Amino acid sequence: MIDLIGTLRRLLTGIDTAATLAALVLADLHTKQFVYPVLATPVTLPAEGTAWTYGTLTQVVPINTIASNFAIHEIMISAMSANASFVGRVTYGADDTEWSFFTLTRGGAQTASTVIPIQGIVIPANSAVKIQIADSVGTSTLAVKIHYHIEAT
Repeated sequence: MIDLIGTLRRLLTGIDTAATLAALVLADLHTKQFVYPVLATPVTLPAEGTAWTYGTLTQVVPINTIASNFAIHEIMISAMSANASFVGRVTYGADDTEWSFFTLTRGGAQTASTVIPIQGIVIPANSAVKIQIADSVGTSTLAVKIHYHIEAT
């Protein structure tokens, strides 16, 4: 921008903020991805027993396990027990703050795991992560692992 006396001045606007944000996003997309639980069986989540009623809020990541701020990018689903539609609710922290939701449907024999993209705010370091599911039949289970990135700094 040129000011009133003809001097070229740099505008500190949303462009600077956008460039910084773009750099952070790019760094996040190109950092190491982690899995939890790694080298362990996925965590089994039960439905409640009644269709479309959330089951037990089940701990997937224990408190003090991930020592940096992190963002979950995907949930790996395996071992769906029945043909059903599912909704999952993800929470974090000691007060089980609602973080995000995911959905999926199994309409035939499951032959492999599926990965569901998911997003939400950055989760504070050392937070527990819990998930609960509801389903269309009320009696299903499924197993999960999370894929996450450490917050880019």
